[in-house]
Amino acid sequence: GQLVTFTATVSPADGQGSLTFTSGTGKAKTTLCPAQSLTLIKDTYQATCTTSSLAAGTRVITAVYGGDTNYGKSTGMVSQTVNKTPTTTVLSSSKNPAGYRQSITLTAAVSRTDGGGTVTFWNAGNTIAGCTSEPLKRTARTYEASCTTSSLPGGTDRPKAVYTGDKNGFGSTGTLTQVIAPEPTATKLTSSPNPSNAGHTVRLTATITPTDGEGTVSFTSNGHAIAGCTKKTLTPVGKTWQAACKTTTLRTGIDTVKAAYSGDAAYGASSGDVKQQVQ
Repeated sequence: GQLVTFTATVSPADGQGSLTFTSGTGKAKTTLCPAQSLTLIKDTYQATCTTSSLAAGTRVITAVYGGDTNYGKSTGMVSQTVNKTPTTTVLSSSKNPAGYRQSITLTAAVSRTDGGGTVTFWNAGNTIAGCTSEPLKRTARTYEASCTTSSLPGGTDRPKAVYTGDKNGFGSTGTLTQVIAPEPTATKLTSSPNPSNAGHTVRLTATITPTDGEGTVSFTSNGHAIAGCTKKTLTPVGKTWQAACKTTTLRTGIDTVKAAYSGDAAYGASSGDVKQQVQ
C-alpha cells in the first residue's frame, strides 16, 4: 500500500519514444505504468512510474524503452521488496457486563488490511462455537468480523479475536475483558440419620451443582448458625462438589436445617434445606 516511484534513465536519447513499466515475469507479469514519456532532468532523459499497488513479496520491476527513429530499444530491471503491513485488531462487545446465557456480539475491527484473511474468536483456550474463520466485511472506516454467542461462562472472561493476516498484511490479535453474570446453581441438603436422637451425631451434606469448587457453605438450624458449621469449603466427590458438617447440638423436635452456598465470581449463590427430626 505504500507509494513507490521507479525511475528509468535512458541514454543516449533525444527525448522521443516512451517507457512501459511492468511487475513480475512470464504469465504473472502485470503492467504498472504504460507509455510514460521522457523528461529531460539534469542532462539526462528519465521516465517515472509511481504506484501503491504492489503486493507483499519480492519481484522484478522492468522498464522497457520502445526506442524511436534514432535510438533503439533497451530494458532496465530492478528487484523490489515489499514488506507485509502490520495490522491492528480491536475487539469490542455489544453488551458488557451481560447476563448469564445472554446473547452478545463480539466485533473485531481490523485496521490496515485490504479485507483478506479471516478472524477466529477464542475464550479460555478454546474456539467459541460457530465463530471460526469469520470473513472480514467492509464498514465505513475499517474491516470487521463478528461473532454472536451466548455460551461464555459466568464470571470475568477474556475473549480474544485472532486475525490470520493475508498476503499483504501480518496477523494480529485483539482481547477484551467481558463480564458475565454468575451461572445459577442449586444446593441439595441431606442429613443422616433422620430421624436422630438428641445429643447424637447428625451428618449434614450439601451438594452444589454446577460449581468450580470455589466458595463456601454455611449451615443453620431454625435460622441460627450451627457451631463449627460455618464457611465449610467444598471438596470433590465423584463428579460433584460437596460440603459436610457433623453436629450434636440440634434441639429436639423438627428442625429446619439450611445450607447456604456463598457462590463466587462464576457461580451464583444458592441454598437448600431439610426437615430434621430429633427424638
